[in-house]
Amino acid sequence: SRDPGPPKLVLRHTGATCAHIAGKTGRRPAQPHAARRTPTAAAMEEPPRHEDHEDDAIVARAHARWGPRGWSSNVMDVTVESDRKMSDATWRAGATAVVRVTLADGNCYHEDVGHATATGRDREEALGAAKAAAVKDGKRRTLRCFGDLAAAPSPVTAA
Repeated sequence: SRDPGPPKLVLRHTGATCAHIAGKTGRRPAQPHAARRTPTAAAMEEPPRHEDHEDDAIVARAHARWGPRGWSSNVMDVTVESDRKMSDATWRAGATAVVRVTLADGNCYHEDVGHATATGRDREEALGAAKAAAVKDGKRRTLRCFGDLAAAPSPVTAA
């Protein structure tokens, strides 16, 4: 069986959903497109640190824009990309997560891929931290599709 590669993200907007998105976000969505993105080698090595308070601020801005019940996020897929034991007896893991953010009426959603690496004392600790950080990164990237809710750099590293 052939490896299909990274997930393909496809966003499709009809005229009605374009008008709906423009009403909710104040701007028109991008033209329908398909995008394929994979982490770069530089991103896999030493990505910048990401603080939890930035995620809290992004969620607070989403709540301010749509209300706490005006949107939801779902984790569609989490994949472990790598895990290896380092020379200092710690483990390093990398993960990706596909996250979908849907507005309350269900007619408008975006999906994006988050990526993160993490280190830990054992394999399970590193994998758990990488998966959690990848989901946070995916949510932040997906919310950014709706407008200027998030401006933080990516990818994410959890320590």
